[in-house]
Amino acid sequence: MYSKSKYIETLDTAIKDEIQQVNELVIADANCSKEELNDFLLEYKPTCRALKIKHDHLEELPEAMGLLSTVREVTLDLPKLKKFPDFFQKAFYTELTISCTKMPEVPEAWLQSGEPLSFPLISLRLDIDEMQELPACFCVPSLRQVTIYSYYLHQLPEDFAVMPELRRLVIEAPLRQMPLLHDLSNLKNLSLHKVEIEDFSSANCWPENLISLFIHNMIGVNKGPDFSTMQNLTKIIWRNQKPSKVNLMGISVCKNLEELEVKNVDLHEDLTACDRLRFLKIKGEQLEELPVYLMGMDSIRLLDIKDTQLSRVPEDWSGLKHLVTLSVENNQLKDFSFLYTLKSSKIDRIIIGDNPISDPLFMLEGTKKLPIETDELQKFAPLSYQETVSFVFGLSKSKFSREEKEWFYHQFQQVPKLTLPHDWSTYRLLRALNIAYKPLQDIITQRILELSGQQEAEAKLRAGAKVYLEGKFQQPKKEIKAKLETLNLTLCDKWEEGISHIVVGKRPAMKLPEASYDQVCLLLENQLYRLFEEADPKFLVQEAQEGARQMGEGVEQMLQSEEPGTQMVALEMLKNGGVPEPLFIELLLIQKCSKEVALRKAARKLLEAFGPTEWLSFVRDRKTFVNIREKEERDLYLKQCDLEEVAGKELLAQFSLKLFQRFGKGVHYLLTDLPLHDEWRLKTLELLTKDGVLDLDQWSKWKIDTYPKFPIDYPHKSKITQLKLSCCGLKYLPRELTEFDNLTELSLKENQLHEFPEVVLSMQKLKALDLGSNKIKSVPQEIAVLENLERLGLYANELTGFPKEILALKNLKELNLYTCKFNKKQLAGSLLEEIREALPSCEIKM
Repeated sequence: MYSKSKYIETLDTAIKDEIQQVNELVIADANCSKEELNDFLLEYKPTCRALKIKHDHLEELPEAMGLLSTVREVTLDLPKLKKFPDFFQKAFYTELTISCTKMPEVPEAWLQSGEPLSFPLISLRLDIDEMQELPACFCVPSLRQVTIYSYYLHQLPEDFAVMPELRRLVIEAPLRQMPLLHDLSNLKNLSLHKVEIEDFSSANCWPENLISLFIHNMIGVNKGPDFSTMQNLTKIIWRNQKPSKVNLMGISVCKNLEELEVKNVDLHEDLTACDRLRFLKIKGEQLEELPVYLMGMDSIRLLDIKDTQLSRVPEDWSGLKHLVTLSVENNQLKDFSFLYTLKSSKIDRIIIGDNPISDPLFMLEGTKKLPIETDELQKFAPLSYQETVSFVFGLSKSKFSREEKEWFYHQFQQVPKLTLPHDWSTYRLLRALNIAYKPLQDIITQRILELSGQQEAEAKLRAGAKVYLEGKFQQPKKEIKAKLETLNLTLCDKWEEGISHIVVGKRPAMKLPEASYDQVCLLLENQLYRLFEEADPKFLVQEAQEGARQMGEGVEQMLQSEEPGTQMVALEMLKNGGVPEPLFIELLLIQKCSKEVALRKAARKLLEAFGPTEWLSFVRDRKTFVNIREKEERDLYLKQCDLEEVAGKELLAQFSLKLFQRFGKGVHYLLTDLPLHDEWRLKTLELLTKDGVLDLDQWSKWKIDTYPKFPIDYPHKSKITQLKLSCCGLKYLPRELTEFDNLTELSLKENQLHEFPEVVLSMQKLKALDLGSNKIKSVPQEIAVLENLERLGLYANELTGFPKEILALKNLKELNLYTCKFNKKQLAGSLLEEIREALPSCEIKM
């Protein structure tokens, strides 16, 4: 049974039985000669249908290729091909692709005959950079598809029109004269890229049965075609690289037209008759005013107007009843009120970026009703794109007046980073909590914490105090009221004299008089729950406070289970029994990593109710680590860096270590970004150590610009016998390496060492040293002091000759010198004898 394809990089690895049973054979041996390739084809006699040859230096094709009778599709990627072979004249190829730099020499016999090639060619592709003339012999009558790429081809041969079967023609070349294609009655698709034609008006140039036309012209056009002679067109794409005043005439006669795109040309003709037109794109500097007739074309599904001088549009767009996508990017539009006249129920995307919007708050109002996408969001505040989108949508859905929205808009534009003025009143702080924008809410929460700390709000909450709840809370108000009564506190349903505390929940309604908010202490919902917990600890918390851990450890094991059902039971137990402090990090792991939405929500509620207040920003951040096992370490590292400002280094390090312990991921941040001697970094190094081996290899082989710090802070250096530091970006080794005084194996491969590290010479217990894939140019004579060394790797370095200094290592059993800048041939004669005599038991790999 034939397989699909066989790829051969080196001829000597080919297997005859495999080659004779493939449909496609790809030969990409960059080192083989023409003779070797010829012998290979004669010996293996492949019976494939498709043959591809890739070679950077091959100048002629092997004669044996002409004996392959089954081959019908040939692809030649040969930049230095100089001559076409004679056997092409008698071949049976149906598809031929040739890619090279210069036009290969055509055999004299082909030119003298004056006839095209005789084989039944259906598809021809010529990708020849410096082709200046297309030989007429390639105009084979049987051709149905022709593709030509060239930097210097300026015209096509007159015989080009003798291909009656041609259906598709693609040319990317600087043609200066429009080819005569009128007689190609079967030509349906025509694409001319990067041409330099000024006159397209000749009727003899255009086949009347054309269906699709693509023109990309590099210069200005003086005369355009008359499209009335091509009434079967369904697709027209006409792009001028430079502005041109030519008007495309006759398009309105193309009743079957479905797609039209024009760039840098005038389009004055009324297209109302093109009642099948669905996609219309207009680009270029000429357009300053949109034709009114377009507003009545209800067939249009996509309207794209881009990179123009368009500054005004018709006021009524209700006629575009079936519009799905509207794009007006990079124009000069200021007023977008016309969008509200769109009546299409199908519209799902509006793009208005890079326009000088006169009303900056149009976005805030418009996003409520219209599916607007715009890069203008980036200009609303100097924040990230996602933060800006969140801010705009949050402000648009808030209950602020337009004047207040404008105030927020200007505040956010004036600062380099999201902050709040210190003179904000409590009333304005709480009003701003209504904006569903997390960074803003985090800052306000922190400000409330600061205010409550300054006012010692919790300390002032004494028996008999009156409390008012502002906003929505996790627990029912009846339950909160009952708990307050147990503490001899009074919950007020409305404002009254003597209220000393306002507890702030989500989305405060702000129904009290403005002055009253400045007369009280503020408490967050989380702080209130912690007061309840301290006054009446639940059974799990009480157990932890008494020093017992039996129930807590059982719940912890349930939280660490892989079964969502078991984890949910544990969360219910915590909800009823309270959350002991050691379990906060387990809850955070579930909230950020669980695939189950219900688990993440339940864990978040517990953390918001009982967790440390300083964790709230991280808990409420939307970034998660779902499907962490499938994520690349590089992606995790970038996400951890993004979260550092939200979570803080301490919490993020604790969380990252838990990620590593549970999933084996996220350790790169701990090794690179934490300072030396950091508590969490040292714990990470301890986890990476096993049976005397400290292995950083597996955690440093990612395409990340940062490298793990050298473990000079490891506290138990004398216990390490093997140290693996590959891919750590090391340019030198610190002196502290000698503190690993019992080291027997050291791997430093794939670093950036330019010299043999001198510090290694002090480590005389070494038995294995791997310095491969560095940039070392020589070996010092002092290497002789490593008399216990048995294995030495110097492969892939910049050694230009065999380092004789190694001959002093009498116990060496293995020496790896693969891919250095010398080969086995240099180890000949007296040098080889010297090596054998000095290192009789050593295996040398080259």
